[in-house]
Order: sequence, then structure tokens, then C-alpha cells
Amino acid sequence: MDRMGARPEKRTGLFRAMAVDYQRLRPEAVDTVACPLCLTEHSKINLADLSREHIIPSQLGGRSETLTCRQKCNNAHGSHLDSHLINAMRAMDAVEGIAPIRTVLGSHKGKIAAEVFLPSRPEAGPFRIQLVGKASNMQATDDLRNSLGEGFTLKMQMSFPFIPERYFRAALRAAFLSVFKTEGYDYALSAGAARSERSLVPR
Repeated sequence: MDRMGARPEKRTGLFRAMAVDYQRLRPEAVDTVACPLCLTEHSKINLADLSREHIIPSQLGGRSETLTCRQKCNNAHGSHLDSHLINAMRAMDAVEGIAPIRTVLGSHKGKIAAEVFLPSRPEAGPFRIQLVGKASNMQATDDLRNSLGEGFTLKMQMSFPFIPERYFRAALRAAFLSVFKTEGYDYALSAGAARSERSLVPR
């Protein structure tokens, strides 16, 4: 998400390019853009109401940007949708053995935090459990070590902190903005885009 006042020249450049494209289709709209998500119009005077939006979250390596409404479409989606997209991608990496899975090991003496590393392929060997000492109860950790042996049962609760419905909406949103970045307002003002917008704009 964009910070107020951060790199204003970048935001101005995006505004100019979007304004030229918007006026091509709306000749009466001078120095005006429409948020590609909700189509609310913003004049250059109200530039502060717009923020630079990473089409793919920067935490996933996204660099391409556009402008969207600061409060309604960027900040609201940043907290409600983008985090689910980021966590879903990380969960997929974890299942593929690229990243660890956050896990809590069962113990009646306290919390034991761990990371589970799955093998990237069957022949890569068994999975590995690594305890996270700073986040664990040391008494519980010592008890776990002393209990290891034949017939020992270990309970694990793995964490995948995303809601599928929000992940799917975030992925659709990123795809929508990617097409807008390429096709401009020809796409954003189309009937097909209107059907997608109903599920993308926060209520």
C-alpha cells in the first residue's frame, strides 16, 4: 500500500497516463481519472485521495502499479484481501517443500512452536521438524525431548492463515488490475469488467 506523500512524482506520473486514457473515452473529463475498481472519478486537485497500488503485492515480488481509491479500494483491500493472497502463496510454497509450515506441537505443559519442512520430492528424505525456541515454553520443550521414544505420539497443529474465499477474490482482483494495466479504460469501462467489479469492490 502507498504511504501518504511517498514518492509523489510516481503517483503524479501514473495519474497523467491514466487521465489521458480516460479522457480518450470521456472527452469531458479533463485532468480526471476513475478508480479502475469502483470507477469513482478523481480530479487532479484530489490526487491525495488516490494511492499507488501494487497490482501483485510487493511481498510477492510485485512491482507494477496503478492508482486506486486510497481508503475504499486500496487500504480496505490491503487488509482484507492481499494478506490472504500472500499467505495462500506461502502455504503453497510450504506444501511444495519450498518454505516451512508454522506448527504448534501438542503438550499439556505449554506451547511448543515449530516449523515443519516437507521434502520437495519423495526421494529427498523424511520431513523435518525444527523447534522455535523463542516462541516456545521451555519446560514443555524439555518434556517433549524426554518423552521421545518408541510408541511416542506427537500431535501437530499446522497453520495456513488464509481464508480461501478471500484468497480467490484477491487473485481475481490482481488479474483484473493486470488486465487494466494492459488494456486501460477500454477494459475497465466494459460490460465484462462491470460483472467482475461487483465482487471486487468492498461493501
